[in-house]
Amino acid sequence: MATSELPPQTLKIGEYTFTISEGKDEDIPGFVDAFDAAFADNLLFSTMSGTADRAVLREKDIAFWKGQWTMSGRKHFKVVDEANGKIAAITRWWFPHTLTPEEVAKAEEAKNGPQPEPVPGTNAGATKEFVKQLIDYRDKWVKNDDMYMMNILAVVPAYQRLGLGKALLAPVLKMADKEGKKTYIEASAAGEKLYRRLGWVETGDTISLDFTKRTNVRIFQVVLNIQSIITRIPGQIERQQPVYLIDALGREKPFFLEFITSVESFTYILQDNFKNIGTGAAKIGRGEFAIADVASNRDVNLGSAWETRFYPGQGRETIDDDDEEMALFRRVRIRTSITSPPKNFSHTDPNPTSSYWSVQEQNNFPALLRHFGTDWSEIATFMTNKTETQVNNYYQRVVTYGNSSLEDITKDVDGKRMRGEPTGPLPKPAGMRKKRYNPEETL
Repeated sequence: MATSELPPQTLKIGEYTFTISEGKDEDIPGFVDAFDAAFADNLLFSTMSGTADRAVLREKDIAFWKGQWTMSGRKHFKVVDEANGKIAAITRWWFPHTLTPEEVAKAEEAKNGPQPEPVPGTNAGATKEFVKQLIDYRDKWVKNDDMYMMNILAVVPAYQRLGLGKALLAPVLKMADKEGKKTYIEASAAGEKLYRRLGWVETGDTISLDFTKRTNVRIFQVVLNIQSIITRIPGQIERQQPVYLIDALGREKPFFLEFITSVESFTYILQDNFKNIGTGAAKIGRGEFAIADVASNRDVNLGSAWETRFYPGQGRETIDDDDEEMALFRRVRIRTSITSPPKNFSHTDPNPTSSYWSVQEQNNFPALLRHFGTDWSEIATFMTNKTETQVNNYYQRVVTYGNSSLEDITKDVDGKRMRGEPTGPLPKPAGMRKKRYNPEETL
């Protein structure tokens, strides 16, 4: 990807003035120092570093970064504090690429040739296992020639919580979405909330290291599950995937056609949903249920070809208080009542999360964007009945289906929030929807 597509930009946040630009060769020591500062308190990295001399480790890291700097697809970006010239944040991306024959040969030599001696004092066993798991999961999930990979994001502690991480990620994510490409990241616990807010979803794989493999002293056992493997699916692809199942108790459970690919796996989901409720799981196993499309109220034929049984699309239904709501994901429900509701059903959460958007919620949404921008977490907290993902998905749907002006709103508001300027007023919270539940009614 040409550098000119991501030109330098100036960012003003409160009293700070930052410049975001692509890194240069002479920046490599500064990149290493920024990474070390950002992860100084990280248990994983401090354990792997052990008691090694920090100056020796730094020289080794600088050499490693120099080797990565000019490889195919590698792009390095930095945020510099203009007041002192210091690097405040860095990122390394792998843009879609194909390695040259020389790079392939060099990689094979590094993999199969003599391995360099570890720096004295480092935990070589943990480091080897960590690198192995990283490579295994990249081989599993990443297609280098057709995906972006966010390899490293580090913000120096003094500059954290200013929005610099998001400022570094957003331009490349916009490029990936425009090209319809997925992006991949290995997320630490510290950054996971930001990554989910920007649209990444967890793959289910986790890097786990047990540092007690070489000792019998159980008190020193440390098992880390801090590296979640997350893939960000382009918005237009992600919006086509979920089908929402509404069970006989009115509970919603999304499932993804990308992963649920047979009647057997779908039935397993149903059985798991009812495993602790009466005889529901047994009835599912005996096939004593039917599935209907919410929009048409027609039965879904589970005997037809799997690919045609469920499809993402548009549905519409009217609820009890005549508030018309729309869902752009296909929704299905279990028609046959499988089991009576639990005795304390009336005491469940009176305002559960719902992917439906009432007319009032739809009307209020632009005002929420004028106040919060793309802070989906804050919008979800304000609304109380939506999750971050539901808010983000709704925004993407509205923009995709014609109201692109919301992008201008959020861009303006995000800029104001970064600069510490006031934003638009909040709307009145949407009232709680009143839904009647009839335990005798067949769903």
